[in-house]
Amino acid sequence: MATTPDERDEAVAIAPAVTLRHVARRFWPYARPLRAWIIIGLVLVALVPAVEAIKIWLFKLVIDDVLVPKNFDRLPELALVFVWFTVVGGILSACDEMVSTFVGERFILAIRMHVFRHLHRISLIALGRRKIGDVLARLNGDIGAIEGFVIGGATDLIAYGAEVVFFTAALFLLSWDLALVSLIVIPLFYWVAERFSDLIRDASRERRRRSGSISALAEESLSNAQLVQVYDRGDHQAERYERESYANLTAALRSTKLQAIFTPLIEVIEMLGALVVIGFGSWKLVNGHLSIGALLVFLTYLSQLYGPVRGLSKLATSLHSAAAGAERVIELLDEPAAVIERPGSHRLLHVTGTLRFENVTHVYGTERVLDNVSCTIAPGTVTVIAGPNGAGKSTMARLILRLEDPTSGRVLLDNTDVRDLNLPWLRGRMGVVLQDGGAIDGTFRDNIAFGRLDATDDEIRDAAITAGIHDTIVGFADGYDTHVGARAAQLSGGQRQRLAIARALVRNAPIMVLDEPTNHLDEHGARQLVRTIRSIANDRTVIVISHDPTVIAAADHVIELSAGRVVKPSHQPSATPPLRVIEGIA
Repeated sequence: MATTPDERDEAVAIAPAVTLRHVARRFWPYARPLRAWIIIGLVLVALVPAVEAIKIWLFKLVIDDVLVPKNFDRLPELALVFVWFTVVGGILSACDEMVSTFVGERFILAIRMHVFRHLHRISLIALGRRKIGDVLARLNGDIGAIEGFVIGGATDLIAYGAEVVFFTAALFLLSWDLALVSLIVIPLFYWVAERFSDLIRDASRERRRRSGSISALAEESLSNAQLVQVYDRGDHQAERYERESYANLTAALRSTKLQAIFTPLIEVIEMLGALVVIGFGSWKLVNGHLSIGALLVFLTYLSQLYGPVRGLSKLATSLHSAAAGAERVIELLDEPAAVIERPGSHRLLHVTGTLRFENVTHVYGTERVLDNVSCTIAPGTVTVIAGPNGAGKSTMARLILRLEDPTSGRVLLDNTDVRDLNLPWLRGRMGVVLQDGGAIDGTFRDNIAFGRLDATDDEIRDAAITAGIHDTIVGFADGYDTHVGARAAQLSGGQRQRLAIARALVRNAPIMVLDEPTNHLDEHGARQLVRTIRSIANDRTVIVISHDPTVIAAADHVIELSAGRVVKPSHQPSATPPLRVIEGIA
């Protein structure tokens, strides 16, 4: 049965369920460099409840040694000790807060940077299948949840454990039999937590997934605002947004309902334990087996003890909730990188720019996009890769840029398999012009320098002059400091392409790859762009992906593809001299 687009999107958005052990094992390496700080933090976490236990014990001494016998001689001494421990406790708490924040934020930063870099290594096709809004939700909110699992979970476990140990020890020091009575309710905490943990985990996972879907839908709709308006689909998009928002609301209500039931149940259990202690403790007090100070402090310790016990019982549900976010990040990280640099990869001392395909076959899924392609692209020439849509033109460009690797066969640069070359070095030898030009949210200078970040102002200007965009830039009031905007909407299609060519030229790379550069241009704009392409071809290997007759006529060589095969000799017929065609363009 065929699936609807919404069903397919939902299938992509659901991350696989993983065990808590797997989540901890997967993300602990990011915390390993912070081991020393984590240990310091755990020591502080353990010391804070120890100081709190001492302060409560001082309260017993005040009652039994000062208030009951009405002997105020020890009050100044006890007050001084109490103040001292209060100050120490405050310092320890402040240090604990700073260390935990430092560790947590550094941990989040390490994961976020790794995921961000990984997103730029996976296949563009795989990335294109995802909704950007959902990816952003995973990169931000879900990664924060991982910190709550790996670092926060461990910290809470130590903190709660230390409080349980210190307060339980104090209870037994005060009255061992009363302490045993007070602890009979603890198994009830864990029974309730066990019953609710799976339900809360599932509700949290659904809520995070729905939150990502809302972001994805908003990003999709707003990035296509023109399309939505011209087809008058605003109400339709609003209905989709409302549907996803309502689903998120339902998931949030379910999660809140479970928490709302869980919390009062725990409070009822606490109250039952306190009533039992008050009853038995009062009997011991009346019979002289317990002092009034000991009973009051016992109840204080007990109230302090139920907090961490409740926290430990809820910790499992909190970890499952955090793991729901971790699952979505793991699903991103499990997306394989498009290409992997081989061990021992190297650089060439000199690049002439000769490219050769040797029996290259490339398969996407079950589709053979390129089928046994062999050809040579010579330096100092303009070579057009032509053919109908789906013929494999862009796939050849991606293989040259090593955005992907061929299924079989080889792509060689100067007789060296590109898979044996250092990947950053290889891509640094290539300037690229994408179909829509592309622009970053910055100035003209920023956009051109994106091709080479250390480019000087003179190099940026020279690239702009060669690309034919300099006059346009200086026509703006702020010149090269004019803000272009993320989509460069204030520029025409031809101007965006020339800006992209300037970005590629500033690299001074021996190879230029232009993907459908004349798309969305009229005939005059296309001819102007072709003149620019010819002007930069003297000392470079220029490869143009195009089926535009104007571009093909100006090429030195044409590689024509059909259904993934080369169907036409690569040499341009001499009856149409490229330079003569260019000279006719005014």
